[in-house]
Amino acid sequence: MKGKVYLVGAGPGDPDLLSLKAVEILKKADVVLYDRLVSDDVLRLIPRRTRRIFIGKEGGRHTLPQEEINDLLVKEARRGGVVVRLKGGDPFLFGRGGEEAQWLKGLNIPFEVVPGVSSAIAVPAYAGIPITHRKYASSVAVVTGHEDPTKRETMVRWRKLATAADTIVILMGVGRIGVIMKCLMEGGRSADTPVAVIERGTMKDQRTVIGNVGNIAEKVKTEEVKPPAIIVVGDVAKLHSELNWFEQTNPLRGKVIAVTRPQGATHKLAKLISERSGVPLIAPTVEVRPLPYAGLVKKLIQEVISGGIDYVIFMSINGVRAAFEVAREGGVGDEFIKALGRVRVLAIGPKTRGEIERHGVRVSLVPQRFSSRGIVECLSQSDLRGKTIALVRASGASPFLSGELRKRGTRVLEVGAYKTDLPSDRKRVESLIEDLVEGKVDAITFTSPSAVQNIFAVAGDRHRSNDLREKLGDAVVAAIGPTTQEALKKAGVHTDVVPARYTIESMVEALSRHFRAVER
Repeated sequence: MKGKVYLVGAGPGDPDLLSLKAVEILKKADVVLYDRLVSDDVLRLIPRRTRRIFIGKEGGRHTLPQEEINDLLVKEARRGGVVVRLKGGDPFLFGRGGEEAQWLKGLNIPFEVVPGVSSAIAVPAYAGIPITHRKYASSVAVVTGHEDPTKRETMVRWRKLATAADTIVILMGVGRIGVIMKCLMEGGRSADTPVAVIERGTMKDQRTVIGNVGNIAEKVKTEEVKPPAIIVVGDVAKLHSELNWFEQTNPLRGKVIAVTRPQGATHKLAKLISERSGVPLIAPTVEVRPLPYAGLVKKLIQEVISGGIDYVIFMSINGVRAAFEVAREGGVGDEFIKALGRVRVLAIGPKTRGEIERHGVRVSLVPQRFSSRGIVECLSQSDLRGKTIALVRASGASPFLSGELRKRGTRVLEVGAYKTDLPSDRKRVESLIEDLVEGKVDAITFTSPSAVQNIFAVAGDRHRSNDLREKLGDAVVAAIGPTTQEALKKAGVHTDVVPARYTIESMVEALSRHFRAVER
């Protein structure tokens, strides 16, 4: 039985630059053999069920010689299934894909090549450097700076290449950049020719070092540039300062931003940070747990169905889910939904409204400010005397809203639908505290008062809490709204960012504006 081998280009690192075909093949792969230049973000696209085999370099040494890689491809293919050889960049551009294809062909193993976006083109583009330009460059040479060490002499004629092409793109050449630049000058390339060295191109922590043929080697040493990096030699390199769209338009680029939302609710915020080239640090300080009994939720459902409730206020998505789940498990899901159509339903914000309306229930009101005070303002013009209002939220929440509603002559049914607690696994919170103390975190986001209280609860004793409080002062602290800001104030922490709209989207945008203003 024969399987099929796919020689797949993983592109320069940014997973969004993978081809649609590459993504589809990864989804159906039985085994993936990958090298060091495949980014972690790309590896995350591989299904968990798929076997992974690392065959790149570690510590300057190949884990497997090329001959053994060839044999392993054949062995896996003969087991049947889909075998993926995943290579950074493009498999046929300095990726030894040609050699592997020849080996497979010689043994009658079916194979297919899936081209990848080459780092030779993509990385300069992400640094704002077009490798051709009508004014500056009409020819390009793409060269490897790292050749087979068994060769008796280099196949790259650096001195002849020096003036043969307007732009020279050098891959894997950082380790020999001094020798390469010397050869180019000996071949007639001016020492003043602009050079750009782009480290970790297309990734969140991309950076570019600019110099010229005469001084770039020293600059690379001073700046401690490490592989992977691309070298661009030619007049086009000077366009970096003008066209540097990626590094200049992403104020969160490379910033480590802590996400303290509950486990299971971190994905959206982390994605928003990643989309702006930030580095999300996931450390849930809150765990949402169902209450051991659903008595209050059952009472809510019974009163809504019997007509004893005038308003239902949902203060979070978690409360919505708890109410509908208990109704469904009690066999009155449809009846509950129908009864909610006869009362006024309020949602604390658009996400909560969306969760309610997903069940086919119309939401009457959403406050302009997504907070308890916003709810009070929203109902300020309504005559609430004698009305019964059900308040669905976390157990033990602030008494402010229920107190304000009772002042207006209402009966308030407080429904603790769930509780927020310290996370059962506190390792990531402990690690976050250590990173904060060591100054490794640029910003931290809080989306609830409990997230603030819990990080100090995990910190523990007074001395450690004081250290945490001091180090939070060094990081940028973002609160989703005034209630969370007030909790930070009580903890002795200054808040740097509070969005005008109390949503995670607005909070990330406000963080971006903050860093952009600081960098100016």
